[in-house]
Amino acid sequence: MKALILAAGFGTRLRPFTNTAPKALVPVNGIPLILYILAFLKKNGITDIVINLHHHGTSIPKLLGNGKKLGLQIQYSHEPSILGTGGGIKKALRYLDDPFLIVNGDVIADFDIKKFISQHKKQFPYATLALHDHKDSKKYGLLYYIKNQLVSILNHPHAPQNSRGAMFASFHILSKKHSLKDFKEINKSKFCIMHDIYIPQIKNNKTFGAFLIDGYWTVCDSLSDVKKTEQELNRKAFKLSYQKELLQLAKSLKI
Repeated sequence: MKALILAAGFGTRLRPFTNTAPKALVPVNGIPLILYILAFLKKNGITDIVINLHHHGTSIPKLLGNGKKLGLQIQYSHEPSILGTGGGIKKALRYLDDPFLIVNGDVIADFDIKKFISQHKKQFPYATLALHDHKDSKKYGLLYYIKNQLVSILNHPHAPQNSRGAMFASFHILSKKHSLKDFKEINKSKFCIMHDIYIPQIKNNKTFGAFLIDGYWTVCDSLSDVKKTEQELNRKAFKLSYQKELLQLAKSLKI
C-alpha cells in the first residue's frame, strides 16, 4: 500500500519556526517531525511514499531526496497554490494505487496500523477513518461510529443514539475506485476532504469504516504541542515501537 503524507500547510501556530521552514520539519527532540511518520510507516512495511508540498516545500525534498538512502521510495506532489486536504489528495491521485493510506504531516502515532489496513481491505468501504478516544475529542469535533462502521461525521447525518463519538486520528484509507468520480465532479481546485467529499458521501449512504486506535497518538500543531509531546516521549517508561527505525533514519540524514 502507498501512503500520502499531507505536508503542504502553512503551520501558522508553529511560528516563528514555520516562517522559514515547513511544519513537517519542526524538530521534536531534535528529529524532524516527518521522520516519526516515515519511521512508523517503514516499521510496518509501507515504503512507497508520496508527500504533497507547498509552504517552503523545497526544504522537504532537499532533506529526504528520493528516499533511497532511507530505504524508501519517495515522490512529491507540488502545489503552486495551496489546495487544501481534498485538493491536495486529488492532485496526488496520479501517484497512488487503490486503496491508499493518507496521514496528516503533523502527528506522531503508534498503533496497530496493519490491523487498520486489514479491516479496510476486508470491508472495502468508501473510506476507513482511524478514530481516537482523546480527552479533548469534543474540542476537535466528534465522528460517530457503531462497532467498525462510521455513521456520522460532525453530526452529519444526525448521529444515532446508540453510536459512540471519538475524534479523527489523522489517518484514513481511501478507495480510489469508489471516490475517483466524486473527486472529478468537484470543480474548485481548493477543497476539504472531510467537508466536500466525506460528509456528502456519508449523507448519501456510502459505507465508511471506523477503526478506533489503541495506542499512542499526539498532534504537533503548535509550539506548546511540541513541548508537551517531547515531555511525553522523554518519560522513562515510554518507548515508540519504531524507535530503532527512527534513530536509523535520523542517522542516515546525519541529524
